[in-house]
This record gives sequence, structure tokens and C-alpha cells, in this order.
Amino acid sequence: MNLLRDGSATIQMEAPRRPRCTSAAPRLHLGCTSAAPRLHLGCISATPRLHLGQAFHVFKIYVANPNKGAAVHDLLLRNKERLQAFLAAFQNDRADEQFAEEKRFVMDEIARLEPR
Repeated sequence: MNLLRDGSATIQMEAPRRPRCTSAAPRLHLGCTSAAPRLHLGCISATPRLHLGQAFHVFKIYVANPNKGAAVHDLLLRNKERLQAFLAAFQNDRADEQFAEEKRFVMDEIARLEPR
């Protein structure tokens, strides 16, 4: 609260802040050049459920791409175990069979990753 010269008060309101991420979820930066689009999947467990599904659909495009860039491939390979553990517990209560099939496909693709 600020006091003005005439004695009246004004209240300054701040925009709501996003909660800080304290999760152990994978934080990925895919793409390493400024020209390439960057995908940041940080704080995925603190994101609303609808956004989780959308983030997964974007992520699966990177994983399923047979022509992954070297940086993307190396990043996925470095985080292979963390990604497998995260995906194993990711939205298991969801009854959507197509989602379950896509999740299995992504998990299989990550399991097949080998150094180049």
C-alpha cells in the first residue's frame, strides 16, 4: 500500500505468480540452436491435467521422429532411465486406449535408444 501526498492510499496489486517447480519430473530442452524451436517440458507434474496430455503429444513427436537431430537423440539417451520411470507412472488411471497405446510406443522407442 502506498500513501499519496493528500493522505489517500493506493493499493498495488501484483499479477499472480506461477508456483515454483519442486517436482522431480524431467526437465527437457529439445533443440540447441536459436533457429530451432525449443520445447521446454519443465514442471510437468505441476501443470494442469489437460496441459499434461498436450505436452505428452508434443513430446511423442520428438521421440517418434526417425530423423531426430543429434542433440535431441543425445538428450533422450542421457535421460533414458528418468523418462522411463516417469512415463511408467504417467497418467495410469486414464481409460483412453489410444493414449495407452501411444504411451507404450513412446516407452518402447525410448527403451530402444542406443548411442550413435
